[in-house]
Amino acid sequence: MVVAVLLLGGLVALATLVWPWLDPLSPARATEKLLAVLSTWNGVRDFSAQIAVRGGKEETLARVLFLSPGNLRIDVLAPEGLAGEVFALRPVAEGWLFVHYRPWIDLGIEARIPASKLENSLGLPTMVQILEGIRRGRVHVSYVPAQTDIAFGEASSDEFDVRGLPGEFPRIVLRVNPATGLPREVHLYADPTGQPTLEIEARNVTVNAGLELRDLFRLEPQPSHWLRPAPSPGA
Repeated sequence: MVVAVLLLGGLVALATLVWPWLDPLSPARATEKLLAVLSTWNGVRDFSAQIAVRGGKEETLARVLFLSPGNLRIDVLAPEGLAGEVFALRPVAEGWLFVHYRPWIDLGIEARIPASKLENSLGLPTMVQILEGIRRGRVHVSYVPAQTDIAFGEASSDEFDVRGLPGEFPRIVLRVNPATGLPREVHLYADPTGQPTLEIEARNVTVNAGLELRDLFRLEPQPSHWLRPAPSPGA
């Protein structure tokens, strides 16, 4: 009888420890799945997509190119007043090189931005901050798996709801393709209980297609005029 009681107690204790990792809706499992998605993103060498951003009455649409580790290009497609503008960013020894092309005045603008100034302006947590927040119990992750529409055979998105984040957006809802782990939508909340402050949708996503640095900084035609402001003091 004593052995039976000890065995039963051991099974209960084991089940208590193991079940959070077996239950697909448990916080432990949700965190594990989120980390797997973020790991997939870290493995992307290059990325291209059409990105729609909604944060007001009008939607901004752009073609976005990314090349690891931190090279980015944005070609604005809409609204009409901004269509044709190009923004590009790349890491350099002293911070970041920023290029802005304004086609209607045939002008290219090049500036150097200190790393601290750019990072402080983003308002988004770093991977280290997210992991530390999860470890300390300050960041909480919930997960809703994708559902398949039987009539059309199409799967919805895996959804992660991440709360307690440091920075400007304490809540982020992330919807990803269940087959690839690539992003479909990101909703950023300045007020965790309110409506999204920004909604970002990724369309026509392509990864690891062989983009090169020249693809991100090529301007055709080349601007006839360039403006290169001097760095501000301390930059």
